[in-house]
Amino acid sequence: VHGDEFTADAEQRLDAMCATGDGFELAERDLAIRGPGQLFGVRQAGGAGFRFADLFRDLERLTQARELARELAREDPALTAPEHARTRHAVRRVLEQAVVAEESG
Repeated sequence: VHGDEFTADAEQRLDAMCATGDGFELAERDLAIRGPGQLFGVRQAGGAGFRFADLFRDLERLTQARELARELAREDPALTAPEHARTRHAVRRVLEQAVVAEESG
């Protein structure tokens, strides 16, 4: 170990390693410390970019949303139905932002 001082994140990681030998639990704790990173893009740590959801706190709600999105994709894959216009525009906006983020590195 280099230096005499640890960051707060390093302290939390060391505490986690002392508390458990379970690799899955350690991975979950590490993910909670560093954040999930971007869902689209290249950042592997930090916030996921959700404006109103937390990946850990809202996991059940996010899982439900994913299932609803899958149902919608099966029913109307191109989102061409008039009632899906807002969703189509929102998806396009998110994907365009992801492309810009990827291109800007």
